Amino acid sequence: MADLQLSLADAQSLQHNPLAFLESLTRTAGDLVRIQLPFRQIFFFNHPDLVQHIFLDHWRFYSRNTFQYRHLSRVTGAGLLTLDGPRWQDHRRLAQPAFHARKIEAIGDCMNRAVGRLARRWSDDLERSRTQVIDLDAVLMALSLEVVGEALFSTNFSQEASHLSQDLLELMEYVIYRSQNVFAPPTWMPTTRNRGFRRRLSALNGRLAHLIRVRRPLEMQPDDLLGLLIESRFDDGTSLTDREIRDEIVTMIIAGYETVASSMGWIFQLLAVNPDVLTRLRAALPVVASGTPPSISQVQACAFLQEVIAEGLRLYPPSWLLSRRTEESDRVAGMDIPRGSLVIVSPYTLHRHPDFWPDPARFLPARFSAESIRSRHRFAYIPFGAGPHLCIGRSFALLEIGLTLAGLLPRFDFSLEGSLPEVEPRVTIRPRPGLSMRLRLRG
Repeated sequence: MADLQLSLADAQSLQHNPLAFLESLTRTAGDLVRIQLPFRQIFFFNHPDLVQHIFLDHWRFYSRNTFQYRHLSRVTGAGLLTLDGPRWQDHRRLAQPAFHARKIEAIGDCMNRAVGRLARRWSDDLERSRTQVIDLDAVLMALSLEVVGEALFSTNFSQEASHLSQDLLELMEYVIYRSQNVFAPPTWMPTTRNRGFRRRLSALNGRLAHLIRVRRPLEMQPDDLLGLLIESRFDDGTSLTDREIRDEIVTMIIAGYETVASSMGWIFQLLAVNPDVLTRLRAALPVVASGTPPSISQVQACAFLQEVIAEGLRLYPPSWLLSRRTEESDRVAGMDIPRGSLVIVSPYTLHRHPDFWPDPARFLPARFSAESIRSRHRFAYIPFGAGPHLCIGRSFALLEIGLTLAGLLPRFDFSLEGSLPEVEPRVTIRPRPGLSMRLRLRG
């Protein structure tokens, strides 16, 4: 274990370039670091054994009552991402059937329809211009929002996807701003930033209140997450309030669109700069008739596609930072963790641990062959978290990424326009200033 007194330079580095700071910390201080602050201690864990301890073996000792989740709750409210304890267990039980394997076929059909609409728009544009430069990040954001709306809420977000996406991104930017600025003005002060946040949040709440108001009176609810939430009952027979439904809807929108879109964008970028992997992937993808989308079973059975997705998520995990607060004193690896301490795990640095990932910066899908997976510590790879709090939408995200890659790569060529984007850790890891790609029809 290493002890670190956080200097002013360290604090500035942590605020302005947290990924670089954490990577430096792993190189110089090791897998277990105690950071001393005037009124509390922060522990940084970067080893699979330590991750297993807090996310599985002793997960009840570690809550999400941290600054990260408190600031996130300004937007999501008390949804699955921020709840803990019995209330989290109750809400998880109610929402779980919406992500059951039996729902996968209908959700997959919805995803294929959205990808098909995007492919037709691109084809029409490229028939006229032959080549086009796009911000693939923005396109994938809109696509993911469209999929979330249709698959989970039977709602067509396509007409307002760009506007709604921008509002959501601005709301999450405010969360980051509050998280990184200890001396930010109180939320009640009428600053420009605070007023903008309240305006966007009010607009989002208005959209969702209308959606719930329209859906509640229906005798036959559509077979989606919203219908499930409206009809579900707790053990005592009570139903979710409109506010609780709103919080879960916002949680699912945020968890199901920005994280998935960012992950897809990085995988497209990795394939664009690794043409040998792209060529092999195209050869491995299921062959379907022109205009026919690949089936779910074909995508799930394509081993190399799954390896490419897993390796992309290793390098750019949807959540780059996970935090927990110790609710009971604990002892980890011979070290005392006092009650009330903050514990931080970074999937971004964990996925680059050289003891588990040789040559960690390289894009090598073979790391996820069946044999390699069996020989590796299961907690060395946690792109969707781990333990009981494993992301409820994991299968949803993997399916959407797989269907999007299988639906677009055979029909279009993508090449990076300009230099590699910078890696910017926001709520997810974002490409800055976007993901500029030159698009062409294949063949």
